[in-house]
Amino acid sequence: MLRTCHWPFTSNPITNPSQAILSCFVSCANAAHIETLSNSAAGGIIHRTLTSWFGVETPAPKAVHVTRWAQDELSRGSYSHMVTGISDVAHREEFQKPVLNRFGGLLRFAGEHTSRSHFATVHGALLSGWREADDILGKMGGEM
Repeated sequence: MLRTCHWPFTSNPITNPSQAILSCFVSCANAAHIETLSNSAAGGIIHRTLTSWFGVETPAPKAVHVTRWAQDELSRGSYSHMVTGISDVAHREEFQKPVLNRFGGLLRFAGEHTSRSHFATVHGALLSGWREADDILGKMGGEM
């Protein structure tokens, strides 16, 4: 069982009920510990924790993927967050705005920091990439 620190925020980023995905954030010393485990062992801990929370045996996960951000040399475990008193939505929308470069082209931005509802997540980064790709294709008339 994980000790309490800031227990994970959980969500299901996929709205298709046939694709049940549970996303957990684990922080503090718990995150460092989870990163040392195999995906299977980490999934076992989450499964036991959920069973404890609900008081009944929950279904075991079919697959588990642990992101190991603290071991990533480019992020070292960091993700975007807003300073207290700043509007998340307004600033994340500002981060999405393309910038006109000196050649007249647009520089577009994707990444978890631009996601209004899934910031600080891998799926937020993925969804923002799809958002920008869809917008580019829309402006091109869907041509590739």
